[in-house]
Amino acid sequence: MRHVSPEDMARLSQHGRPQLLWKTVGQGAATSTLVAAHPLLEGVGGRYFEDCREA
Repeated sequence: MRHVSPEDMARLSQHGRPQLLWKTVGQGAATSTLVAAHPLLEGVGGRYFEDCREA
C-alpha cells in the first residue's frame, strides 16, 4: 500500500469500495508489540488481537 498514490486511492473510493484507513508504522506495529511484551499476556495463546485489544 505504500506505493498507492492519493489519486489511486480516490479512484478506488469512486468505484464503491469502502474508504481504506491508513496507519503509521508505529500504529501498525502497536498490537504486535503489546502482545509480545505485556506481562499480563505472558503465556496467553490462541487469541486474536486487533487495535491493541482482544477482538
